Amino acid sequence: MIRPTSAIWWLHPAFPFAAAGVGISVAAHLIPESTYRTYWRAPKFFDWSTLEVALLCVAVFVFGSWWGTRLTARGRGIAIPGPEERGSWNLMAFLFRLSFWLCLSGYALWTALAIRRGITWSVVMGVLTGEKGAMYDARFTYLPTVGGITTLTQFGIAVMILGAIIGFSHGWRTVRFKCGAVFLIAVFRALLNSERFALIELAVPFLVTGLAVRYFDSPKASPSVRILLRFAPFIGVATLFVLFTGFEYFRSWTNYYAGRDQTLVEFGAMRLLGYYVTSFNNGAYLLQRLETLSAPYFSLHFLWGFPLTGPLIKRLFPNPLLDSSEKWFYFPFLESEANVEFNNAGGMLFPLLDFGVPGGLLYWLLLGLICGAVYQMFRRKELPGLFLYPIVYLGLLEVPLALYWGEGRAFPSLCLMAGAPAMFSLIRGLRPRPARAAADFTRAARLRP
Repeated sequence: MIRPTSAIWWLHPAFPFAAAGVGISVAAHLIPESTYRTYWRAPKFFDWSTLEVALLCVAVFVFGSWWGTRLTARGRGIAIPGPEERGSWNLMAFLFRLSFWLCLSGYALWTALAIRRGITWSVVMGVLTGEKGAMYDARFTYLPTVGGITTLTQFGIAVMILGAIIGFSHGWRTVRFKCGAVFLIAVFRALLNSERFALIELAVPFLVTGLAVRYFDSPKASPSVRILLRFAPFIGVATLFVLFTGFEYFRSWTNYYAGRDQTLVEFGAMRLLGYYVTSFNNGAYLLQRLETLSAPYFSLHFLWGFPLTGPLIKRLFPNPLLDSSEKWFYFPFLESEANVEFNNAGGMLFPLLDFGVPGGLLYWLLLGLICGAVYQMFRRKELPGLFLYPIVYLGLLEVPLALYWGEGRAFPSLCLMAGAPAMFSLIRGLRPRPARAAADFTRAARLRP
């Protein structure tokens, strides 16, 4: 007899946050400064005091997420619609199509802007063939983003979440082409714009949603699938290394590092380690050199760049350091003492830069509560959890490098998926009473032994 899968251990919000926070911070502290200078050309700033702060962030988040799951352990919200709820499935299909066309509109506008800036087919072929400097030329000359316009491409995340729910519940006939098209465009974007994260932010929400819909509280998982799910984090790390090294071949290896004293595999391993370790090291550098900003600059960074909110937020939080319209202070500041080639600064430490250590710890405690509550809804396959937790989990995976939720690229899908449950509640509330009674009777009959 195959037992139902009630949960998958590594999908709990505490796991990615604690694994990354503890593992990377300890590595950043233990790696000697000679390694920093030899492989990443940066001094070491991550000292014992920064390690203590990072571990405190982990502790309060883990406690908050545990508390959040406890507080929301009971109750039943809006679950996946049953087969008889045609209006709800029609709304699901409408939101899927809306997200798809908004995403395609964003890519069409971005392509038009690139053509207007002078991109040619020879530039594209130069990137794809690994021509030296071609990728950087394409990214910074022809493909700079425009806030509020190219951001439409980020509705692709909603496409993958809604597509997974529809596909695993009702079949793939109506969604497979659109999901495949969005992913293929993202592959091209990742190659041309040196943006491998464009693939990760589609694949992770799709997989997380699919696992919940297909396997939670279901006997469909065979013993081999259970073993695969148990060791999935290790498979994920190996996949990340292959993906990272493949893209670094075009991005850095062919341009600057080929022919030196490292093989491509060694280069990929040290560079991947460097991205994560120097991210925490850069965060320590900022903590040591900057005073508290007293503004949600890093934690809600998109507010500064979005055309509608930029002027207002700068008026609410006047700070000469943050009010530069020509050049983001961060890169010149980082370049003065660190290595701007490794320019991430650890999303785990960003709230401490914004609000100080006490405020930053409170931030992670509250975010842990929210993540735990959303995860509990996700476990019960309630729509708010299914819609939001895949994006939350993606943000947790990205915390070692950035605060994903505070960036503009997360904003479109977060808004749509946060508002969608209210639409489903309205649809269900408008159903005729006899239909609702019949649906309740059918559901109750299905649950009888």
